[in-house]
Amino acid sequence: MLRKHSPAKTAVSNIRTVSQLINFIFFMCMSFKLIKSKNKEKKMKKDENILNL
Repeated sequence: MLRKHSPAKTAVSNIRTVSQLINFIFFMCMSFKLIKSKNKEKKMKKDENILNL
């Protein structure tokens, strides 16, 4: 038997899904930035080592 969802419940679940998606994207962006900055630090350390030689 099919139960019809009330519009309010559907809206709430949609909002929840969207917020989870936003959180996921935000998390991905943050970890991407973190990885990039770490790589930059490594590169800078390499450059410093080259300069120190």
